Amino acid sequence: MPLQRREAKGRIGEIRGEMGQIRLEGNYIRDRIVAEVATTHAALRAAFQEAEMAGVNVRLASELLEAEAERFAQGASDFLALQIREQASFDARIKAIDAMEYYHRSLVAFQTACANF
Repeated sequence: MPLQRREAKGRIGEIRGEMGQIRLEGNYIRDRIVAEVATTHAALRAAFQEAEMAGVNVRLASELLEAEAERFAQGASDFLALQIREQASFDARIKAIDAMEYYHRSLVAFQTACANF
């Protein structure tokens, strides 16, 4: 076999090897992005559910506060019970704000992961 032909075959093998390496790197990057999108999507769903539940808790705490305030106005409750309901309502609102922050952070992470795809 002439030297030029052996050299060309060697170069073809080298290029095929490089192409295989590039293909494997591309597959790895694609798989990593797909996993990141799936992970951030799961976190987004969880954050959404948490925000929904926090909203329900705020509504229920507000209803209880209104009922306790009405009982207090009628003389059927004391000031301490009213303050406890106010504190519970306040805590529920703070947790709702935290849940919304978590949701928005998860949304940004998901959008970022999708932009990489």
